[in-house]
Amino acid sequence: MTATTTCWDCNGTGISAPAATNTAFRDIPCARCHGSGQCLEIMREWMKRGEILRQKRERLDLSLREYARLHGWKSPELSDAERGRINPENFLNVQMEARRE
Repeated sequence: MTATTTCWDCNGTGISAPAATNTAFRDIPCARCHGSGQCLEIMREWMKRGEILRQKRERLDLSLREYARLHGWKSPELSDAERGRINPENFLNVQMEARRE
């Protein structure tokens, strides 16, 4: 069984912020837990690795879009990897392989 924990972005509420629509406010589901209020414990490690990925990109003085295009990635996926919403390992592995060549 996969270990879960209370989402640290929404504190377990599943809601990131209320948003105004034309007629009323509606709740926006948390982007990390998708409204469940629970996250995989491994996502904390993903956040650390994503931060490393972001720092490498910033050292190259490239925007997220430029960096994604350079490697043939989609910028929303790179953004999710940098924020720890998805496993950034694949993005980091590509960088390591490119360094060896």
